[in-house]
Order: sequence, then C-alpha cells, then structure tokens
Amino acid sequence: MLDTGKNIVCTSMSVRRFMDQIADLFSLKGSQARIIKYIALNKKVTAKKLAEVFNMKKSTISDHLNSLENLEYIRRIVDESDTRKKWIELTKKGEEIHKCIKNKFADYEKYLSSLLDEEEERVLNKALIKIKEKLKEEKNV
Repeated sequence: MLDTGKNIVCTSMSVRRFMDQIADLFSLKGSQARIIKYIALNKKVTAKKLAEVFNMKKSTISDHLNSLENLEYIRRIVDESDTRKKWIELTKKGEEIHKCIKNKFADYEKYLSSLLDEEEERVLNKALIKIKEKLKEEKNV
C-alpha cells in the first residue's frame, strides 16, 4: 500500500496552510481569500452560489461576506428584476487585494512545479484529475 490518501491529505494541508498564511497577510481567512478569487473569476455571484461552490452553510458564507464587506472588498447589489436577490461583486479595493493574492499564489504554484520534472508533473496532474472526477461521480466531493 502506498498511502495515497494519506499523501494527498498531507500535501493538501501543507498547500492550504500556505494559502492561509498568504490570506493572513491581508487580514483575511483562507476561505475568504478563496471567496474573493471565485468572485473575481465570475464577476457577480450570489451568496447561495458561494455556499454551494464552497460547500458551506449559508450562515458561514454570510459571516464571511459581512467581514469582506466591512473591509470594503465586496459590495452587495440588489437585483433589479428580483429585489430578494443580491449580487456580490468585488470593489476596486477587492480587485487590488485579489491581484496581490493571485500573484502570491502564482509564485507558489511555480515553486510547487519546480519540485517535479515535466513528466512527474504531467503524471501527477493526470492522476489528480482522475481521482477528482471519480469522486465527483460517486458524490464523495
């Protein structure tokens, strides 16, 4: 037995710790940094969508969004066609923070890639994608 699951978990925890340290530089939690990244990539989202994507309770997402709003990184906009719906988007300040975080994460990805040769990286990515897809099919993720 090669301890594949254990190795995935340990590696994931190390990467997450690094991401949390980067987020901390900006007075954010790691999950808040990931929320900022998601909003940046999708432009406008709802709290409901964030709860689904991050597999979090709506109340947890709401707490994160309140903090991000207090930091002036996001704003909530009422949908004109459905006043119950609120869109969440980054403010200018949020976009600037996203760029900084994105650059730090990109540097870390380059570092991680440097630990492997090209063939090892290709094989690892192929294996991780396969595992992710199989777990998704089985509804374990």
